[in-house]
Amino acid sequence: MVRFLRKTFRLGVLLSGGAALAYFLDPRNGRERRVRVMDQAGAKLRRARGDVERKTRYVEGKLEGAAHTFTGSEPPADDKALADRIKSDVLGADRFAGHQVVVDAVDGVVALRGEVQRPDLINALETEVRKVPGVRDVENLLHLLGTPAPNKQSSLGAS
Repeated sequence: MVRFLRKTFRLGVLLSGGAALAYFLDPRNGRERRVRVMDQAGAKLRRARGDVERKTRYVEGKLEGAAHTFTGSEPPADDKALADRIKSDVLGADRFAGHQVVVDAVDGVVALRGEVQRPDLINALETEVRKVPGVRDVENLLHLLGTPAPNKQSSLGAS
């Protein structure tokens, strides 16, 4: 029985191979059929290559994001970006919202100017700003409402 199945299978393979040869080597339409099959195979390969490239870019992006998350955020490119990051990350927090604080940055040195309502916020703001990547030093000129700024006290005492 097994021998009969093997012979039948071989016969089927030979017949289908012969039919395929007759189909593709037909003198009238064979060339058109061969070209069409080659075009379709090429299109499938191009589509598969595009899918692989797209998936590779996706995985690269995910890995880059994971590496960025793991290593922490990188320092801003310039001082304006550093000041903007401090304004959004630190001064945008609910704890420090509503205070009139001006942020200036020059070569990574951040100057904080303005008035706050409670004395504990002066040191808390400075501590949080020092944690921002790219900050080399902080010049804290914050003061309480109704009091002179630290950099103005000496000039007020002289007059």
